[in-house]
Amino acid sequence: MLLQHKKGISEMISYTLLVIIAVGLSVGVYAFLKIYIPKASIECPNGIALILKEVSCKSSNNILEVTLENKGLRTVDAVYIRIGVEGRKVREWINDPEKTTNDDFYLLSATTSNVGLLPGESTKKTFIDMDKFSPGKKILEIEPAAITENNKLAICTDSIVIRTIQCIN
Repeated sequence: MLLQHKKGISEMISYTLLVIIAVGLSVGVYAFLKIYIPKASIECPNGIALILKEVSCKSSNNILEVTLENKGLRTVDAVYIRIGVEGRKVREWINDPEKTTNDDFYLLSATTSNVGLLPGESTKKTFIDMDKFSPGKKILEIEPAAITENNKLAICTDSIVIRTIQCIN
């Protein structure tokens, strides 16, 4: 009789050990994943409204000129500009911050020397590219970005400007 009770105790110990191992593994996985998940998403401040005032695309000179105006209540610090053939969802970056100068990506104030297009101001940008400005209809996409209080660049996906343009010879 004593042997039967010992067998039951060893089964209980094995189940307890299995539960402890499972809980320990889940705590370890949680701690590992918590390191790689961002703590808080960067949100664009309210009041961002950038408009495309003028655009000119000349494929013979491979030049695209855009005039942007800040009609919002907040400063627009940077802008992503993409162009693509009509009907395509993926558009190519014109002013990739890693491949161009910061002057092509960041907007500068007309009245101060600070980075950022103040409300009511406008700026003109000229881009020269051999491949992207071929003749025909193109979709121009402009996505503003603003620097938040904690000095992070927030992309304003709610304020994207999309316009169909005609690149002429």
